[in-house]
Amino acid sequence: MATGRKSGIGRRCVMIMVLALLGAASAEATNYFVSASMPDDFGDGLSWSTAKKSIGAVLEVVVSGDNVSVSNGTYASISVPPTVTVHSVSGPAFTVIDGGTTNRGVSLGEGAFFSGFSVTNASATNSSEAVGGGVWADHAVTISNCYVAGCSAEKGGGIYMSGFGVTVDTQCHGNYAADEGGGVYAVSNCVVQRVVASDNTSDNVAGGFWLGPDCRADACTVSGNLGSQRGGGLYVEGGGEVSDCIVEDNQSYFRGGGIAARNAVTVRRSRIRNNRAWVGGGMFADGGSSANHLEIMSCAVSGNTAVHAGAMHLD
Repeated sequence: MATGRKSGIGRRCVMIMVLALLGAASAEATNYFVSASMPDDFGDGLSWSTAKKSIGAVLEVVVSGDNVSVSNGTYASISVPPTVTVHSVSGPAFTVIDGGTTNRGVSLGEGAFFSGFSVTNASATNSSEAVGGGVWADHAVTISNCYVAGCSAEKGGGIYMSGFGVTVDTQCHGNYAADEGGGVYAVSNCVVQRVVASDNTSDNVAGGFWLGPDCRADACTVSGNLGSQRGGGLYVEGGGEVSDCIVEDNQSYFRGGGIAARNAVTVRRSRIRNNRAWVGGGMFADGGSSANHLEIMSCAVSGNTAVHAGAMHLD
C-alpha cells in the first residue's frame, strides 16, 4: 500500500511538471517579422516569408514580451505596447519611421525596447499632450542606436522620456521644442548615455538636453544647440549629473550657453568650451547653499564668452 501511494504521488508530480513545462512553453516570447517589400499585411508575420508589410499590423497582435524584427524600408508612425521589443535588422541608416509632419513618430509603452531606427519628420504639437515629437517613452523604456532628426514638440522635440528611461548610442539632430528640451527631455531618474545632440533648438530652456531630478548624462556630445532663455546645451535639475561629456559651441541668448544648472548638480570630467550667452557663457548655476550645491570636478572650461562671466556664473 505504501508503495502504491508513493507511485501515485510520483505520477502526480510528473504530471504537474509536464503541465508546468507546457505552461512555460506557451508563455515564451513570439518572434514577429516585418518587411516593407511585402505586398500587404495578410501574412501571419511569424517568418520572413510570411512577414507583414507594416509594423503597426504586427503591433496589433503582439503581447507582452514579444519581439518584432523589422527589415529595411520607411514605415509610418507606431505605438509599441508595454514590454515589447521592436528592432531593425540593418540599423537607422536603412530603417526609417516617418511621422508625416503631423504625427508623433513613436510611442513606447512601459518597459518597451526600441532600437535601430531613424525617426524623422514627426511632430507632437497637434496632440493633446504635445511632448515627444520623435519618440515618447513611458517609464523604464530603453531607446538604443537611433537617429532622431527633424522632429518637434512643446517639450522633447526629439525624445521625451518619463521616469527611469535610458537612451543610449543615439543621435538627436535638428529637432525643435517650443518650450523645453529641443533634443531630449528627461523627466526624472533617466540616463542619457553616449548620445550626440547637435543643432537642436528650444525657444525657452535647453536646446540639447533637459535633465530632470536625478537624471544623468554620461559620455555625451552636446554641440551647436540653442536654448533661447537658458541652457544652450543642457539644463540640469537637482540631483542631476553630467559626466565625461563634451559641451561645445552651444548658445543661449540669456543664461548658461553650455550648461544651466539648478540645485545640487554635479559636473565631472567634462569639456565645456566655445559656448556663448549673455550671462555665464560656459555655465550658469543657481543654488549655492550647502543644501543646494554645485560640484564641478576635473573639468576643462575654455573659450566660452559672455557679456557677464564668460566661463561661469555661480548664483
